[in-house]
Amino acid sequence: MIFFYLKRYVAFAIIMLTFLCAGCGMPPAVGKPDSYEQDLTPPTGVSPRGAVVFMVDGVNADIFDQMLQKGELPSINKYLVSRGAYVQKALASTPSITLANETALTTGCLPGNNNIPSVTWFDRYELVWRNYATVDQKDMLDGDHQKPTIFQQFPDDFTVSIFFQSHKGVTKFFENWQSAGPPYFFGMYDVVDRLTLYRTGEMMRMSRKTGKFPQIVYIYLLMPDFMGYHNGIESQDYRYALKHTDYQLGRVLGDMERAGWMDGVYFIFVSDHGLLEVTKHFHVDDFLQNTLKLDVAQKHRREKHPLAERQAYYNQYPCVTYGNGDRFWAVSLRKPAAEAGKFEPWNVRPTEADMRNYPNRANARIDVIARFIAESAVDVVAWADGNGGVNVATRGGQVTFRQPDGNGAAIEYKVVHGTDPLDWGRYGIKDGQKLLPREWMERTHETSYPGLPADICAYFRCKRCGDIALFAMPGYDFNNVHRAGHGGLRPGEMFVPLIIAGPGIAQQKIKYARTIDVVPTILELLGKSPMQVDGKALPLKKNKPQNAD
Repeated sequence: MIFFYLKRYVAFAIIMLTFLCAGCGMPPAVGKPDSYEQDLTPPTGVSPRGAVVFMVDGVNADIFDQMLQKGELPSINKYLVSRGAYVQKALASTPSITLANETALTTGCLPGNNNIPSVTWFDRYELVWRNYATVDQKDMLDGDHQKPTIFQQFPDDFTVSIFFQSHKGVTKFFENWQSAGPPYFFGMYDVVDRLTLYRTGEMMRMSRKTGKFPQIVYIYLLMPDFMGYHNGIESQDYRYALKHTDYQLGRVLGDMERAGWMDGVYFIFVSDHGLLEVTKHFHVDDFLQNTLKLDVAQKHRREKHPLAERQAYYNQYPCVTYGNGDRFWAVSLRKPAAEAGKFEPWNVRPTEADMRNYPNRANARIDVIARFIAESAVDVVAWADGNGGVNVATRGGQVTFRQPDGNGAAIEYKVVHGTDPLDWGRYGIKDGQKLLPREWMERTHETSYPGLPADICAYFRCKRCGDIALFAMPGYDFNNVHRAGHGGLRPGEMFVPLIIAGPGIAQQKIKYARTIDVVPTILELLGKSPMQVDGKALPLKKNKPQNAD
Protein backbone atom coordinates (compact mmCIF):
# COMPACT_ATOMS: atom_id res chain seq x y z
CA MET A 1 0.00 0.00 0.00
CA ILE A 2 2.85 2.38 0.85
CA PHE A 3 4.46 1.62 -2.50
CA PHE A 4 1.16 2.35 -4.26
CA TYR A 5 0.89 5.83 -2.75
CA LEU A 6 4.59 6.49 -3.31
CA LYS A 7 4.17 5.57 -6.96
CA ARG A 8 1.23 7.94 -7.33
CA TYR A 9 3.12 10.71 -5.55
CA VAL A 10 6.14 10.32 -7.80
CA ALA A 11 3.87 10.30 -10.84
CA PHE A 12 2.12 13.45 -9.67
CA ALA A 13 5.45 15.18 -8.98
CA ILE A 14 6.80 14.31 -12.44
CA ILE A 15 3.62 15.48 -14.13
CA MET A 16 3.55 18.76 -12.26
CA LEU A 17 7.21 19.37 -13.04
CA THR A 18 6.52 18.67 -16.71
CA PHE A 19 3.62 21.11 -16.70
CA LEU A 20 5.68 23.82 -15.06
CA CYS A 21 8.59 23.35 -17.46
CA ALA A 22 6.30 23.41 -20.46
CA GLY A 23 4.19 26.28 -19.15
CA CYS A 24 1.13 24.02 -19.30
CA GLY A 25 -2.15 25.51 -18.14
CA MET A 26 -4.32 22.44 -18.66
CA PRO A 27 -7.76 22.90 -17.07
CA PRO A 28 -8.78 20.63 -14.17
CA ALA A 29 -10.67 17.37 -14.69
CA VAL A 30 -13.98 19.01 -13.74
CA GLY A 31 -14.70 22.57 -14.72
CA LYS A 32 -17.16 24.94 -16.31
CA PRO A 33 -20.13 23.21 -17.98
CA ASP A 34 -19.46 22.62 -21.66
CA SER A 35 -16.15 24.45 -21.56
CA TYR A 36 -12.52 23.34 -21.53
CA GLU A 37 -11.53 26.94 -21.00
CA GLN A 38 -9.82 27.10 -24.38
CA ASP A 39 -9.92 30.03 -26.78
CA LEU A 40 -10.85 28.32 -30.03
CA THR A 41 -11.71 31.51 -31.90
CA PRO A 42 -10.79 31.31 -35.60
CA PRO A 43 -8.52 33.85 -37.28
CA THR A 44 -10.07 37.27 -37.83
CA GLY A 45 -12.24 37.28 -40.95
CA VAL A 46 -11.94 33.51 -41.49
CA SER A 47 -15.09 31.37 -41.36
CA PRO A 48 -14.57 27.93 -39.79
CA ARG A 49 -14.76 25.16 -42.38
CA GLY A 50 -13.26 21.71 -42.25
CA ALA A 51 -13.51 18.36 -40.45
CA VAL A 52 -12.49 17.15 -37.00
CA VAL A 53 -12.09 13.42 -36.35
CA PHE A 54 -12.16 12.19 -32.75
CA MET A 55 -10.80 8.65 -32.76
CA VAL A 56 -11.38 7.03 -29.37
CA ASP A 57 -9.44 3.81 -28.86
CA GLY A 58 -11.22 0.58 -27.95
CA VAL A 59 -14.95 1.43 -27.96
CA ASN A 60 -17.24 -1.59 -27.84
CA ALA A 61 -20.22 -0.69 -30.04
CA ASP A 62 -22.87 -2.46 -27.95
CA ILE A 63 -21.78 -0.95 -24.63
CA PHE A 64 -21.49 2.48 -26.25
CA ASP A 65 -25.03 2.24 -27.63
CA GLN A 66 -26.45 1.00 -24.32
CA MET A 67 -24.90 3.96 -22.51
CA LEU A 68 -26.06 6.36 -25.19
CA GLN A 69 -29.66 5.13 -24.93
CA LYS A 70 -29.54 5.43 -21.12
CA GLY A 71 -28.43 9.06 -21.36
CA GLU A 72 -24.98 8.32 -19.95
CA LEU A 73 -23.19 10.00 -22.88
CA PRO A 74 -25.05 13.33 -23.01
CA SER A 75 -22.36 15.37 -24.76
CA ILE A 76 -21.93 12.91 -27.62
CA ASN A 77 -25.70 12.83 -27.99
CA LYS A 78 -26.05 16.63 -27.91
CA TYR A 79 -23.23 17.66 -30.21
CA LEU A 80 -22.98 14.65 -32.52
CA VAL A 81 -25.83 12.11 -32.61
CA SER A 82 -28.60 14.73 -32.62
CA ARG A 83 -26.84 16.63 -35.40
CA GLY A 84 -25.94 13.85 -37.81
CA ALA A 85 -25.67 10.25 -38.92
CA TYR A 86 -25.13 7.46 -36.39
CA VAL A 87 -23.81 4.07 -37.45
CA GLN A 88 -24.21 1.91 -34.37
CA LYS A 89 -22.05 -0.87 -35.78
CA ALA A 90 -19.50 0.33 -38.30
CA LEU A 91 -17.03 -2.32 -39.39
CA ALA A 92 -13.37 -1.83 -38.48
CA SER A 93 -10.61 -3.55 -40.46
CA THR A 94 -8.81 -6.87 -39.95
CA PRO A 95 -6.74 -7.27 -37.92
CA SER A 96 -8.75 -5.16 -35.48
CA ILE A 97 -5.64 -3.47 -34.09
CA THR A 98 -4.93 0.19 -33.37
CA LEU A 99 -2.19 1.38 -35.72
CA ALA A 100 -3.36 -0.83 -38.58
CA ASN A 101 -6.78 0.81 -38.27
CA GLU A 102 -5.36 4.28 -37.58
CA THR A 103 -3.55 4.12 -40.90
CA ALA A 104 -6.73 2.86 -42.56
CA LEU A 105 -8.58 5.86 -41.10
CA THR A 106 -6.22 8.32 -42.81
CA THR A 107 -5.80 6.45 -46.14
CA GLY A 108 -9.26 4.92 -46.57
CA CYS A 109 -7.58 1.60 -47.42
CA LEU A 110 -7.57 -1.78 -45.70
CA PRO A 111 -4.50 -2.56 -43.56
CA GLY A 112 -3.28 -5.26 -45.93
CA ASN A 113 -3.42 -2.83 -48.82
CA ASN A 114 -1.49 -0.27 -46.73
CA ASN A 115 1.17 -2.92 -46.03
CA ILE A 116 0.68 -2.19 -42.31
CA PRO A 117 -0.63 -5.52 -41.01
CA SER A 118 -0.19 -4.83 -37.30
CA VAL A 119 1.52 -2.68 -34.68
CA THR A 120 4.36 -5.19 -34.95
CA TRP A 121 5.32 -7.14 -38.05
CA PHE A 122 8.12 -9.18 -39.59
CA ASP A 123 9.24 -8.60 -43.18
CA ARG A 124 10.72 -11.92 -44.29
CA TYR A 125 12.16 -10.41 -47.47
CA GLU A 126 14.11 -7.64 -45.74
CA LEU A 127 14.57 -9.56 -42.47
CA VAL A 128 13.30 -6.55 -40.57
CA TRP A 129 11.17 -6.52 -37.44
CA ARG A 130 9.02 -3.51 -36.60
CA ASN A 131 7.29 -2.45 -33.39
CA TYR A 132 5.54 0.92 -33.53
CA ALA A 133 4.85 0.76 -29.80
CA THR A 134 8.52 1.48 -29.05
CA VAL A 135 10.00 4.96 -28.78
CA ASP A 136 12.66 4.38 -31.44
CA GLN A 137 10.29 2.93 -34.05
CA LYS A 138 6.96 4.70 -33.51
CA ASP A 139 7.74 7.40 -36.07
CA MET A 140 8.50 4.87 -38.80
CA LEU A 141 4.81 4.19 -39.45
CA ASP A 142 4.34 6.84 -42.13
CA GLY A 143 7.45 5.74 -44.00
CA ASP A 144 6.35 2.10 -44.02
CA HIS A 145 3.26 2.61 -46.18
CA GLN A 146 3.05 4.29 -49.57
CA LYS A 147 -0.66 5.17 -49.69
CA PRO A 148 -1.61 8.85 -49.77
CA THR A 149 -3.36 10.18 -46.68
CA ILE A 150 -6.23 12.60 -46.32
CA PHE A 151 -3.77 15.22 -45.06
CA GLN A 152 -1.98 15.10 -48.41
CA GLN A 153 -5.22 16.06 -50.17
CA PHE A 154 -4.95 19.50 -48.52
CA PRO A 155 -1.35 20.48 -49.32
CA ASP A 156 -1.94 24.24 -49.18
CA ASP A 157 -4.11 24.19 -46.08
CA PHE A 158 -3.45 24.00 -42.34
CA THR A 159 -3.95 20.39 -41.17
CA VAL A 160 -3.38 18.96 -37.68
CA SER A 161 -2.79 15.62 -36.00
CA ILE A 162 -3.02 15.55 -32.21
CA PHE A 163 -1.42 12.38 -30.83
CA PHE A 164 -2.61 10.53 -33.97
CA GLN A 165 0.34 8.47 -35.13
CA SER A 166 -0.65 8.09 -38.81
CA HIS A 167 -0.12 11.66 -40.01
CA LYS A 168 1.88 11.64 -43.26
CA GLY A 169 1.58 15.02 -44.99
CA VAL A 170 0.12 16.85 -41.98
CA THR A 171 1.09 20.47 -41.35
CA LYS A 172 1.40 20.14 -37.57
CA PHE A 173 1.79 16.97 -35.51
CA PHE A 174 1.32 17.38 -31.75
CA GLU A 175 3.10 14.29 -30.50
CA ASN A 176 2.28 14.83 -26.84
CA TRP A 177 5.17 12.59 -25.81
CA GLN A 178 7.03 14.85 -23.38
CA SER A 179 3.96 15.88 -21.39
CA ALA A 180 1.85 12.71 -21.78
CA GLY A 181 4.64 10.18 -21.32
CA PRO A 182 4.79 10.29 -17.49
CA PRO A 183 1.02 9.97 -16.86
CA TYR A 184 0.81 7.24 -19.50
CA PHE A 185 3.62 5.32 -17.79
CA PHE A 186 1.81 5.50 -14.45
CA GLY A 187 -1.58 4.51 -15.91
CA MET A 188 -3.16 7.95 -15.58
CA TYR A 189 -4.95 7.70 -18.91
CA ASP A 190 -7.52 10.37 -18.04
CA VAL A 191 -4.69 12.89 -17.74
CA VAL A 192 -3.25 11.78 -21.10
CA ASP A 193 -6.57 12.40 -22.84
CA ARG A 194 -7.08 15.78 -21.20
CA LEU A 195 -3.60 16.81 -22.29
CA THR A 196 -4.49 15.76 -25.82
CA LEU A 197 -7.65 17.88 -25.83
CA TYR A 198 -5.71 20.78 -24.33
CA ARG A 199 -3.68 20.86 -27.56
CA THR A 200 -6.75 22.19 -29.38
CA GLY A 201 -5.99 25.55 -27.75
CA GLU A 202 -2.41 25.43 -29.01
CA MET A 203 -3.71 24.46 -32.44
CA MET A 204 -5.91 27.55 -32.59
CA ARG A 205 -3.14 29.83 -31.41
CA MET A 206 -1.17 28.61 -34.43
CA SER A 207 -4.26 29.06 -36.57
CA ARG A 208 -4.70 32.70 -35.58
CA LYS A 209 -0.98 33.34 -36.09
CA THR A 210 -0.98 31.90 -39.62
CA GLY A 211 -4.44 33.16 -40.55
CA LYS A 212 -5.52 29.66 -41.63
CA PHE A 213 -8.33 27.66 -40.04
CA PRO A 214 -7.46 23.92 -39.65
CA GLN A 215 -9.12 22.06 -42.51
CA ILE A 216 -8.49 18.52 -41.28
CA VAL A 217 -7.91 17.61 -37.62
CA TYR A 218 -7.41 14.08 -36.27
CA ILE A 219 -7.41 13.64 -32.49
CA TYR A 220 -6.54 10.39 -30.70
CA LEU A 221 -7.94 9.52 -27.25
CA LEU A 222 -6.96 6.30 -25.49
CA MET A 223 -8.55 5.95 -22.07
CA PRO A 224 -11.35 3.42 -22.82
CA ASP A 225 -8.94 0.97 -24.47
CA PHE A 226 -6.53 0.84 -21.57
CA MET A 227 -9.22 0.76 -18.90
CA GLY A 228 -10.74 -2.16 -20.78
CA TYR A 229 -7.39 -3.95 -20.93
CA HIS A 230 -6.80 -3.63 -17.21
CA ASN A 231 -10.32 -4.09 -15.84
CA GLY A 232 -12.43 -5.77 -18.54
CA ILE A 233 -15.20 -4.19 -20.56
CA GLU A 234 -17.89 -5.40 -18.15
CA SER A 235 -16.31 -3.32 -15.38
CA GLN A 236 -17.51 0.02 -14.07
CA ASP A 237 -14.02 1.34 -14.81
CA TYR A 238 -14.58 0.82 -18.55
CA ARG A 239 -17.91 2.64 -18.41
CA TYR A 240 -16.31 5.41 -16.38
CA ALA A 241 -13.72 5.80 -19.15
CA LEU A 242 -16.47 6.28 -21.73
CA LYS A 243 -18.23 8.77 -19.46
CA HIS A 244 -14.96 10.65 -18.93
CA THR A 245 -14.44 10.78 -22.70
CA ASP A 246 -17.97 12.08 -23.20
CA TYR A 247 -17.56 14.77 -20.55
CA GLN A 248 -14.23 16.06 -21.83
CA LEU A 249 -15.40 16.01 -25.46
CA GLY A 250 -18.45 17.99 -24.40
CA ARG A 251 -16.23 20.66 -22.86
CA VAL A 252 -14.15 21.05 -26.03
CA LEU A 253 -17.17 20.91 -28.33
CA GLY A 254 -18.81 23.57 -26.18
CA ASP A 255 -15.82 25.84 -26.74
CA MET A 256 -15.99 25.10 -30.45
CA GLU A 257 -19.69 25.95 -30.55
CA ARG A 258 -19.10 29.30 -28.83
CA ALA A 259 -16.29 29.98 -31.32
CA GLY A 260 -18.70 29.54 -34.23
CA TRP A 261 -17.52 26.16 -35.55
CA MET A 262 -20.90 24.43 -35.85
CA ASP A 263 -22.03 26.09 -39.07
CA GLY A 264 -19.03 25.03 -41.14
CA VAL A 265 -17.21 22.11 -39.50
CA TYR A 266 -18.01 18.39 -39.71
CA PHE A 267 -17.35 16.27 -36.64
CA ILE A 268 -16.61 12.57 -36.78
CA PHE A 269 -16.54 10.24 -33.78
CA VAL A 270 -15.09 6.79 -34.46
CA SER A 271 -13.03 4.03 -32.86
CA ASP A 272 -10.25 1.86 -34.22
CA HIS A 273 -11.64 -1.42 -32.85
CA GLY A 274 -13.94 -2.82 -30.20
CA LEU A 275 -12.98 -5.02 -27.26
CA LEU A 276 -13.98 -8.45 -25.98
CA GLU A 277 -13.85 -9.68 -22.40
CA VAL A 278 -10.98 -12.14 -21.78
CA THR A 279 -10.80 -14.75 -19.03
CA LYS A 280 -8.44 -17.39 -20.50
CA HIS A 281 -5.01 -17.18 -22.11
CA PHE A 282 -3.06 -19.17 -24.69
CA HIS A 283 0.54 -18.15 -25.37
CA VAL A 284 1.34 -18.87 -29.02
CA ASP A 285 5.15 -18.74 -28.69
CA ASP A 286 5.10 -21.15 -25.75
CA PHE A 287 2.91 -23.55 -27.74
CA LEU A 288 5.29 -23.42 -30.71
CA GLN A 289 8.39 -23.81 -28.54
CA ASN A 290 7.25 -26.37 -26.00
CA THR A 291 4.48 -28.37 -27.66
CA LEU A 292 5.31 -28.27 -31.37
CA LYS A 293 9.07 -28.17 -30.70
CA LEU A 294 9.70 -25.30 -33.11
CA ASP A 295 12.36 -22.77 -32.17
CA VAL A 296 11.00 -19.22 -32.29
CA ALA A 297 13.21 -16.14 -32.65
CA GLN A 298 12.92 -14.18 -29.40
CA LYS A 299 15.11 -11.21 -30.28
CA HIS A 300 14.35 -8.82 -33.08
CA ARG A 301 16.44 -7.08 -35.68
CA ARG A 302 15.77 -3.96 -37.75
CA GLU A 303 17.55 -1.80 -40.35
CA LYS A 304 20.13 -0.46 -37.91
CA HIS A 305 21.57 -3.99 -37.76
CA PRO A 306 23.63 -4.86 -40.88
CA LEU A 307 21.99 -7.27 -43.30
CA ALA A 308 24.63 -9.93 -42.62
CA GLU A 309 23.84 -9.72 -38.90
CA ARG A 310 20.11 -9.99 -39.56
CA GLN A 311 20.66 -13.02 -41.78
CA ALA A 312 22.94 -14.70 -39.26
CA TYR A 313 20.39 -14.22 -36.49
CA TYR A 314 17.15 -15.16 -38.26
CA ASN A 315 18.74 -18.11 -40.08
CA GLN A 316 19.09 -19.79 -36.70
CA TYR A 317 15.31 -20.14 -36.42
CA PRO A 318 12.53 -21.70 -38.50
CA CYS A 319 9.88 -19.51 -36.94
CA VAL A 320 9.13 -15.81 -36.25
CA THR A 321 5.86 -14.55 -34.80
CA TYR A 322 4.16 -11.21 -34.26
CA GLY A 323 0.84 -10.14 -32.83
CA ASN A 324 -1.09 -7.33 -31.19
CA GLY A 325 -4.33 -6.70 -29.39
CA ASP A 326 -3.65 -10.13 -27.90
CA ARG A 327 -6.34 -11.82 -30.04
CA PHE A 328 -4.42 -11.84 -33.32
CA TRP A 329 -1.12 -13.60 -33.97
CA ALA A 330 0.89 -14.28 -37.12
CA VAL A 331 3.33 -17.14 -37.62
CA SER A 332 6.06 -17.00 -40.28
CA LEU A 333 7.84 -20.24 -41.17
CA ARG A 334 10.88 -21.02 -43.29
CA LYS A 335 10.38 -23.44 -46.14
CA PRO A 336 12.02 -26.84 -45.44
CA ALA A 337 14.76 -27.74 -47.93
CA ALA A 338 15.09 -31.08 -49.68
CA GLU A 339 18.03 -31.99 -47.45
CA ALA A 340 16.87 -33.12 -44.02
CA GLY A 341 17.40 -30.57 -41.27
CA LYS A 342 17.95 -27.71 -43.73
CA PHE A 343 15.77 -24.77 -44.71
CA GLU A 344 15.46 -22.49 -47.70
CA PRO A 345 16.23 -18.74 -47.30
CA TRP A 346 13.59 -16.68 -45.54
CA ASN A 347 12.45 -15.05 -48.79
CA VAL A 348 10.99 -18.39 -49.95
CA ARG A 349 7.55 -18.99 -48.46
CA PRO A 350 6.48 -22.51 -47.46
CA THR A 351 3.57 -24.18 -49.24
CA GLU A 352 0.52 -25.55 -47.47
CA ALA A 353 2.01 -29.03 -47.96
CA ASP A 354 5.16 -27.86 -46.17
CA MET A 355 3.20 -26.49 -43.22
CA ARG A 356 1.19 -29.69 -42.93
CA ASN A 357 4.34 -31.83 -42.83
CA TYR A 358 6.77 -29.56 -41.01
CA PRO A 359 10.00 -30.80 -39.40
CA ASN A 360 10.64 -29.94 -35.76
CA ARG A 361 13.69 -30.18 -33.57
CA ALA A 362 12.57 -33.60 -32.27
CA ASN A 363 12.98 -34.98 -35.82
CA ALA A 364 9.24 -35.42 -36.13
CA ARG A 365 6.85 -34.15 -38.80
CA ILE A 366 3.87 -32.11 -37.64
CA ASP A 367 0.80 -30.57 -39.24
CA VAL A 368 1.17 -27.04 -37.89
CA ILE A 369 -2.16 -25.87 -39.31
CA ALA A 370 -4.13 -28.81 -37.89
CA ARG A 371 -2.49 -28.51 -34.50
CA PHE A 372 -3.58 -24.88 -34.20
CA ILE A 373 -7.12 -25.65 -35.40
CA ALA A 374 -7.43 -28.30 -32.68
CA GLU A 375 -6.65 -25.84 -29.87
CA SER A 376 -9.69 -24.62 -27.92
CA ALA A 377 -8.21 -21.11 -27.72
CA VAL A 378 -8.06 -20.76 -31.51
CA ASP A 379 -11.16 -19.58 -33.34
CA VAL A 380 -9.87 -19.27 -36.93
CA VAL A 381 -6.68 -20.26 -38.74
CA ALA A 382 -6.02 -18.63 -42.13
CA TRP A 383 -3.32 -19.10 -44.75
CA ALA A 384 -2.76 -18.38 -48.45
CA ASP A 385 -3.13 -21.37 -50.77
CA GLY A 386 -0.41 -20.27 -53.21
CA ASN A 387 -2.88 -19.93 -56.10
CA GLY A 388 -4.38 -16.56 -55.26
CA GLY A 389 -6.83 -17.86 -52.69
CA VAL A 390 -7.01 -17.67 -48.91
CA ASN A 391 -8.03 -20.65 -46.79
CA VAL A 392 -9.94 -20.10 -43.57
CA ALA A 393 -10.42 -23.00 -41.18
CA THR A 394 -12.39 -23.56 -37.99
CA ARG A 395 -13.00 -26.81 -36.15
CA GLY A 396 -16.15 -27.09 -38.26
CA GLY A 397 -14.28 -27.25 -41.56
CA GLN A 398 -12.54 -25.09 -44.14
CA VAL A 399 -13.50 -22.50 -46.76
CA THR A 400 -11.57 -20.67 -49.46
CA PHE A 401 -11.96 -17.06 -50.57
CA ARG A 402 -10.69 -16.28 -54.03
CA GLN A 403 -10.34 -12.81 -55.62
CA PRO A 404 -8.69 -13.52 -58.99
CA ASP A 405 -9.17 -10.02 -60.42
CA GLY A 406 -7.45 -8.32 -57.47
CA ASN A 407 -8.37 -5.73 -54.89
CA GLY A 408 -11.91 -4.39 -55.16
CA ALA A 409 -13.07 -7.18 -57.47
CA ALA A 410 -15.58 -9.91 -56.71
CA ILE A 411 -14.65 -12.58 -54.15
CA GLU A 412 -15.77 -16.19 -54.46
CA TYR A 413 -16.67 -18.23 -51.36
CA LYS A 414 -16.15 -21.96 -51.54
CA VAL A 415 -16.58 -24.63 -48.86
CA VAL A 416 -13.63 -27.04 -48.99
CA HIS A 417 -14.79 -29.45 -46.30
CA GLY A 418 -17.33 -29.41 -43.51
CA THR A 419 -21.00 -28.55 -43.87
CA ASP A 420 -20.98 -24.86 -42.89
CA PRO A 421 -17.63 -23.93 -41.26
CA LEU A 422 -18.48 -20.25 -40.69
CA ASP A 423 -22.17 -20.84 -39.85
CA TRP A 424 -23.17 -18.68 -42.80
CA GLY A 425 -25.84 -20.94 -44.24
CA ARG A 426 -28.56 -19.62 -41.96
CA TYR A 427 -27.88 -16.14 -43.35
CA GLY A 428 -28.55 -17.29 -46.90
CA ILE A 429 -24.91 -17.37 -47.95
CA LYS A 430 -24.34 -20.28 -50.33
CA ASP A 431 -21.32 -22.31 -51.34
CA GLY A 432 -19.91 -20.89 -54.57
CA GLN A 433 -21.38 -17.41 -54.02
CA LYS A 434 -19.43 -14.58 -55.64
CA LEU A 435 -19.93 -11.00 -54.43
CA LEU A 436 -18.17 -7.65 -54.41
CA PRO A 437 -16.43 -6.64 -51.15
CA ARG A 438 -19.15 -4.15 -50.17
CA GLU A 439 -21.82 -6.77 -50.83
CA TRP A 440 -19.93 -9.24 -48.63
CA MET A 441 -19.82 -6.64 -45.87
CA GLU A 442 -23.60 -6.26 -45.97
CA ARG A 443 -24.34 -9.99 -46.30
CA THR A 444 -22.06 -10.96 -43.40
CA HIS A 445 -22.95 -8.03 -41.14
CA GLU A 446 -25.07 -10.17 -38.80
CA THR A 447 -22.77 -13.19 -38.80
CA SER A 448 -20.01 -14.16 -36.36
CA TYR A 449 -17.37 -13.09 -38.92
CA PRO A 450 -18.48 -9.76 -40.38
CA GLY A 451 -16.63 -8.48 -43.44
CA LEU A 452 -14.18 -11.38 -43.46
CA PRO A 453 -13.76 -12.04 -47.23
CA ALA A 454 -12.29 -8.68 -48.32
CA ASP A 455 -10.24 -8.21 -45.17
CA ILE A 456 -8.56 -11.60 -45.13
CA CYS A 457 -7.76 -11.41 -48.85
CA ALA A 458 -6.17 -7.99 -48.30
CA TYR A 459 -4.13 -9.25 -45.36
CA PHE A 460 -2.55 -12.04 -47.40
CA ARG A 461 -1.74 -9.65 -50.25
CA CYS A 462 0.50 -7.77 -47.81
CA LYS A 463 4.16 -8.82 -48.12
CA ARG A 464 4.49 -8.54 -44.34
CA CYS A 465 1.75 -11.07 -43.67
CA GLY A 466 2.53 -14.23 -41.76
CA ASP A 467 2.22 -17.64 -43.36
CA ILE A 468 -0.45 -18.49 -40.80
CA ALA A 469 -2.82 -15.97 -39.20
CA LEU A 470 -4.42 -16.95 -35.89
CA PHE A 471 -7.54 -15.40 -34.39
CA ALA A 472 -8.64 -16.16 -30.83
CA MET A 473 -11.87 -17.75 -29.66
CA PRO A 474 -14.17 -15.47 -27.63
CA GLY A 475 -13.05 -15.46 -24.01
CA TYR A 476 -9.41 -16.16 -24.96
CA ASP A 477 -6.39 -14.14 -25.93
CA PHE A 478 -2.85 -15.05 -27.01
CA ASN A 479 -1.17 -13.31 -24.09
CA ASN A 480 -1.38 -13.71 -20.33
CA VAL A 481 -1.82 -10.18 -19.06
CA HIS A 482 -5.09 -8.43 -19.91
CA ARG A 483 -8.78 -8.82 -19.10
CA ALA A 484 -9.96 -7.62 -22.52
CA GLY A 485 -8.54 -7.92 -25.99
CA HIS A 486 -9.00 -7.26 -29.69
CA GLY A 487 -7.45 -8.17 -33.01
CA GLY A 488 -9.76 -11.07 -33.79
CA LEU A 489 -12.71 -11.46 -36.13
CA ARG A 490 -15.72 -11.42 -33.83
CA PRO A 491 -18.42 -8.69 -33.82
CA GLY A 492 -17.45 -7.31 -30.39
CA GLU A 493 -13.99 -6.34 -31.63
CA MET A 494 -14.86 -5.62 -35.26
CA PHE A 495 -17.81 -3.28 -34.71
CA VAL A 496 -17.40 0.30 -33.48
CA PRO A 497 -19.64 3.36 -33.33
CA LEU A 498 -19.30 5.89 -36.13
CA ILE A 499 -20.98 9.31 -35.98
CA ILE A 500 -20.75 12.01 -38.64
CA ALA A 501 -22.32 15.33 -37.69
CA GLY A 502 -22.25 18.79 -39.18
CA PRO A 503 -23.96 21.47 -41.21
CA GLY A 504 -26.76 20.22 -43.41
CA ILE A 505 -26.63 16.59 -42.22
CA ALA A 506 -30.00 15.31 -41.03
CA GLN A 507 -30.30 13.22 -37.89
CA GLN A 508 -30.39 9.62 -39.11
CA LYS A 509 -29.23 6.07 -38.55
CA ILE A 510 -27.18 4.15 -41.10
CA LYS A 511 -27.02 0.37 -40.89
CA TYR A 512 -23.99 -0.48 -43.02
CA ALA A 513 -20.67 1.31 -43.05
CA ARG A 514 -16.95 0.75 -42.63
CA THR A 515 -14.51 2.93 -40.75
CA ILE A 516 -12.51 3.25 -43.99
CA ASP A 517 -15.54 5.17 -45.32
CA VAL A 518 -14.49 8.17 -43.20
CA VAL A 519 -11.90 9.45 -45.69
CA PRO A 520 -14.09 9.46 -48.83
CA THR A 521 -17.03 10.85 -46.84
CA ILE A 522 -14.99 13.82 -45.55
CA LEU A 523 -13.63 14.53 -49.01
CA GLU A 524 -17.13 14.54 -50.49
CA LEU A 525 -18.48 16.80 -47.74
CA LEU A 526 -15.65 19.27 -48.29
CA GLY A 527 -15.98 19.20 -52.08
CA LYS A 528 -12.65 17.52 -52.74
CA SER A 529 -11.89 15.04 -55.51
CA PRO A 530 -12.10 11.42 -54.32
CA MET A 531 -8.98 9.36 -53.62
CA GLN A 532 -8.48 5.78 -54.81
CA VAL A 533 -9.55 4.01 -51.65
CA ASP A 534 -11.29 0.87 -50.41
CA GLY A 535 -13.86 2.94 -48.53
CA LYS A 536 -16.97 4.55 -49.95
CA ALA A 537 -18.61 7.92 -49.20
CA LEU A 538 -21.69 7.40 -47.03
CA PRO A 539 -25.11 8.26 -48.48
CA LEU A 540 -25.95 10.99 -45.97
CA LYS A 541 -29.43 12.45 -45.85
CA LYS A 542 -29.43 16.24 -45.83
CA ASN A 543 -31.72 18.62 -43.96
CA LYS A 544 -34.38 20.24 -46.08
CA PRO A 545 -33.93 24.00 -46.63
CA GLN A 546 -36.10 25.98 -44.25
CA ASN A 547 -38.20 27.41 -47.11
CA ALA A 548 -38.84 23.95 -48.60
CA ASP A 549 -42.36 22.53 -48.56
